[in-house]
Amino acid sequence: MIMTTNDRILDIVDKLGDVPDDMQRDLARGVAILKEAGCQQVYVFGSIAEGHVRPDSDIDFAVRGCPAKLFFKLQGRLLVELRRSADLIDLDADPDLAAFLEREAAMIHVD
Repeated sequence: MIMTTNDRILDIVDKLGDVPDDMQRDLARGVAILKEAGCQQVYVFGSIAEGHVRPDSDIDFAVRGCPAKLFFKLQGRLLVELRRSADLIDLDADPDLAAFLEREAAMIHVD
């Protein structure tokens, strides 16, 4: 079965439990923004991946294979287009941080 990004996100949200509708919309929009820009892999981590979503939770995105020249523009788009605040980490730019997140953090591949 081929799943669209939204189907995949809804499947992930079902597994995580109670994720507010506005966060689901922002998650889907954020993934779409990153994929449309050419990011090869998109992950979420932090409270959403750990299943500890609060009303004030932000969305933590991590990417691989994202065009470096677009990184700051993408951060800006996420800040402008999403209702919730969002963090964006380029896993290719900092191998030590990438290794730490992959080892210590709950990360969900969402694309």
